[in-house]
Amino acid sequence: MVRRQTQARRNIPAANPDRATHRRAFLASGEIKAHHALSYADAFAAALAIAEDATILTADAEFATLGDRLQRLKI
Repeated sequence: MVRRQTQARRNIPAANPDRATHRRAFLASGEIKAHHALSYADAFAAALAIAEDATILTADAEFATLGDRLQRLKI
């Protein structure tokens, strides 16, 4: 069963980013972390949301420091 799940996961593009994607996400999250009062995990989530033009659903007010760079839906 584990083998089938692993094989199925390989077919999902988001589950298999290439090295360049990893590097871009890493560098972008570091830049966000360096300039904003966010944890590294939040900075990484923000970097991915910005890259994918996605909206973050959060109750954390810290994401507001990113302004218009990040689409945020406050809960």
